[in-house]
Amino acid sequence: MEAHQLTRERVRHVVSEDQSGFYRLGYVLNGRFHTTYVGRSDTCLQRRLLVHVRESWQEAFVARPAENKAEAYRMECLFYHLEQPDLGNKIHPGKPDGVSAECPYCLQEAAIANSSTTTTTITNAD
Repeated sequence: MEAHQLTRERVRHVVSEDQSGFYRLGYVLNGRFHTTYVGRSDTCLQRRLLVHVRESWQEAFVARPAENKAEAYRMECLFYHLEQPDLGNKIHPGKPDGVSAECPYCLQEAAIANSSTTTTTITNAD
């Protein structure tokens, strides 16, 4: 995903109207995009990014349209988990209306945590 300057013109040029999707806000340093916030829109990604343009607290964005709001949610959750604790997001992404699936990354973390609580006994076979 290519990083773009977070301006009204660039958002309108790069992001289609009425398309759901997810995005990352941040900055580019030494040619590398650094994420400081992740989000999504279940209805219009372009409109959501334009709100961030007006807030003027980030300088760049990457965005990707999604097939549906469930996919947008999964991608937002993925980057939320990958980029913690450096994000400005204070809470986990909320599940969109009409999507029954839980965050797959929270489920995976819980499974790992549960598996690490089991004990293994090692015996010496002298």
